[in-house]
Amino acid sequence: MPKPQPELLPWVPMVTTYAMACCHFARVRFCDGCQLATDLQAKASLGETTHEYLDIAGSPIFNSQAKEPIFGPLMPGLQSNLASIQTVSGTGANHLAGPFLARYLCPTRVFIPAQTWINHRSIWEVAGVPVAEYPYYSSATKTLDLAGMLNALATANTNDVVVLQACAHNPTGVDLSQSQWRQVADLVRRKSLFVVFDGAYQGFAPGDVNGDAWAVRHFTENILASESTTHPGMCVAQSFSKNFGLYGERVGALHLVVPPHLSAEGVQVTFSLQR
Repeated sequence: MPKPQPELLPWVPMVTTYAMACCHFARVRFCDGCQLATDLQAKASLGETTHEYLDIAGSPIFNSQAKEPIFGPLMPGLQSNLASIQTVSGTGANHLAGPFLARYLCPTRVFIPAQTWINHRSIWEVAGVPVAEYPYYSSATKTLDLAGMLNALATANTNDVVVLQACAHNPTGVDLSQSQWRQVADLVRRKSLFVVFDGAYQGFAPGDVNGDAWAVRHFTENILASESTTHPGMCVAQSFSKNFGLYGERVGALHLVVPPHLSAEGVQVTFSLQR
């Protein structure tokens, strides 16, 4: 099998100073044993200066550039209604989202997939929000149980939270098609539910960074773009730990999108105070 060639994505070199160095050495897919060497080379080239104390909200460059791969062409319209904070990978982002939404959104329940990353339940239980499961994977058909998922979410109340994995679903590997995502988005809009997208594997599902961001962009554009929308908003818990091979580093972000007629400036301040 031929050795895969390094691939640089246009937004990669600007995500963080640390990640920039790693990507200068190479972002390699499906390469056994090269990840650790790349990580060590990057750290050696940067010395200790990369671990200087940052502002509570994190690196402004990171927060600005981390938005690009997940929101892509929607970015020009999201300047005033998008707040971001740098986190310790996706776990940190999810952990910040839980207490923040528990306090300010006050959902009656949070809906998580019946099969999901174990910390989803733990994080929301710690936040004090009752956890409900929605059917996700059908062992009988070995596919998504879309009917069960929609039926369960139809019982949610306004402002209830729905945790959705944006791509490369953990642990089943079963993702929604674009047609299925549209059906879920229609229900979320109709019921005024607050979605928390967990995006830990962008670029891993079809090998297409933009394809893996399709659901997040569709929900943003079709639920929150209208000036007259009464929808409460949406969060994205983002991580570069896996697609950059950077574990134990502050390479995650929590993004909050609010409707266009609202400003995210106050949220940005609250994010910082919450940390």
